[in-house]
Amino acid sequence: MTVLSGLVGSGAGIVTLAAAWLLSRHLHHVPAASPWLARIATVLMFAGGSAVAVTSLGGWIVTAVATIAGFLGGLHSGVAFAVLTVTALCLLTGVVTDLIWSPGSGMITAAVLPLVLGLTAGGVLHQIYAYVAVPAGQYAAAIASWIGG
Repeated sequence: MTVLSGLVGSGAGIVTLAAAWLLSRHLHHVPAASPWLARIATVLMFAGGSAVAVTSLGGWIVTAVATIAGFLGGLHSGVAFAVLTVTALCLLTGVVTDLIWSPGSGMITAAVLPLVLGLTAGGVLHQIYAYVAVPAGQYAAAIASWIGG
């Protein structure tokens, strides 16, 4: 994937995040459908975060986090790995709870979750990331081929 196509894919993810944020800000105008619109906004936030995580912007963010963590022993050292795993589990629980019981309470959590899952080294959390990142990767690849990348 070229740099231009990666940036366009990141832009599509950011536009999706912005659309979900705007939807979440105007949910009070449609009170009857508000819980379902909040769930849709959460799913859009997750999709936008996934698109950002698998493109150039997500790569830059992961590289920056890995560099900073390298000064403290690396992402795969004992304490950092435990903190990353617990953080990913808490974020995942928050997003699932948001979708089922309290729609609209954790949309930003849904946007950050794919980046955190991408940092995990392996196990079930990384497999969840691999399964949800495939559609975002295909979307970014389609954009890349569309612009000739």
